[in-house]
Amino acid sequence: MKLPSILALIAILFLSLSAVSASENIDLVTNATDSAIDDTIAIPDSSNDLSSSFDDSNQEITDNDLITDSDSDDEIASSKESDKIGSTYEEPDILSAEPIIIDSSSYSQYFDSNGKIKSGTLKDGDTIKIKSISDKIFTIDKRLNIISDDGATLSNCLIRLVKGSSGSVLENLKIVNTNEKINNDYLSGISIIDSSENTIRNSIINVSVHKCFAIMMSNASY
Repeated sequence: MKLPSILALIAILFLSLSAVSASENIDLVTNATDSAIDDTIAIPDSSNDLSSSFDDSNQEITDNDLITDSDSDDEIASSKESDKIGSTYEEPDILSAEPIIIDSSSYSQYFDSNGKIKSGTLKDGDTIKIKSISDKIFTIDKRLNIISDDGATLSNCLIRLVKGSSGSVLENLKIVNTNEKINNDYLSGISIIDSSENTIRNSIINVSVHKCFAIMMSNASY
């Protein structure tokens, strides 16, 4: 009977020691878990610091970009302003209100024997009114307004617009040419050479010679 009692006591002691050991293991696991949880909770604080640092960095970049864009806009505006200041704009001369009368007697005051404008007589913007006249050449190297009276006829005449005459206006003219040449020049009604943006309106040009044209152009437009 003693032997079974002793074995039972030993078993009880063994179970008691196992329970104590298990309790200690549970405490260790619990402490380890708590420590791990504490470490995990601390991460968001560190993450917030990183996020804050990233946001600050982004803010600095954004600010720099804004400053750069602003500086660029200022440079563009300054460049445009410089271009505006540096550019020159010349308004065209206003055509003279009082026309200069050209007839058989006054022709030689303004044109030489070859039909060229005499120096200092006509300037850009002048208006000349041609009366009835014949056998004359008008070589125009100024921007002029050339008109004529109603009923006036330019007979066997040539109006030649050359370099310097761009922008001239020819209006209310009647040119009737029956001859082929004058001073070795073919008698087209109007000749435009190296001149552009000219206006011809409300005019009659009658040329009856085969080799001549009402309007002859070379490197020109009207």
